Amino acid sequence: MISQIIEARPEDLRVWRRPPASPSTRSGARRPRPGSATPARTWTGSTTCARKSTSSSSTCAAKGPPNTEQYQALAAERKVKDAEWKALQFRALDVQLQGLREKLAQEETKLEQIVAGQREAEREIETGRVRREEAAETLNKAQAEVSGRRRAGPDRTADPAPARDGQPPE
Repeated sequence: MISQIIEARPEDLRVWRRPPASPSTRSGARRPRPGSATPARTWTGSTTCARKSTSSSSTCAAKGPPNTEQYQALAAERKVKDAEWKALQFRALDVQLQGLREKLAQEETKLEQIVAGQREAEREIETGRVRREEAAETLNKAQAEVSGRRRAGPDRTADPAPARDGQPPE
């Protein structure tokens, strides 16, 4: 094969080349079967055009493959279509994002209402505690007065009722 490359004419070298090795063939994981590895043909014009005189070979090389203009037009159209597709996807995502933002705003409003209700309940609980403490203080004062009177005993300043027939006063 090396001798063929050395002895080959330049136009033959431009026409045939080996396909690049893939990582799997380099690692030896996949070995090609005999006869399955064929060289890939690249287009550089027809071989008859390359063998013509130098004046006509420049026109053949400049002409390129017959589908170049079609390929370039299709590639440009594909780029436009891809851009349009991405724009449509972006619009759809933007609409979805707006919907999620509106839903988030509604959830935040609900959360603020819940927090306001909780604060109102806390304020009522605190008011109830203050009232309970005031009532407890009033109760303690009343119980202290009652227990103070019991310890002091009956009121001795008042005239006791006269005892009748040995019965204690009522």
